[in-house]
Amino acid sequence: MAKKQFYLIRRKDKLTKDSSDKYKPTFYYRFKDELGKTRDKSTGETSKTRAELVAQAALEEHKRTRPGSDTTLERFAADFFVWGKCSWLRRQKAKGRAISKPWARAKRQLRLSRNPTE
Repeated sequence: MAKKQFYLIRRKDKLTKDSSDKYKPTFYYRFKDELGKTRDKSTGETSKTRAELVAQAALEEHKRTRPGSDTTLERFAADFFVWGKCSWLRRQKAKGRAISKPWARAKRQLRLSRNPTE
């Protein structure tokens, strides 16, 4: 049996009015994104069957529109450790990490030496 890509959570602390004007627990779906981060989102449904349909449709939409889904490793790594172009270096500097231009240049040379096709 294949593993589900998401699972449903019935939250009793979040109530939604159903078709009979009664407040019932709402279903949320949980899945892991492409980075492995857990994502939760409300389906707005009180029925498990309808919640599964909403969750499946939302997951398909996420897969279709996720950022970077067409990025290859070669394209991603092209500017890695290039001072002024690498987003990872910018994030590390913004976090207050001590990263210098010579350090980035040395890491770039090390990366290129391990992959001589570039």
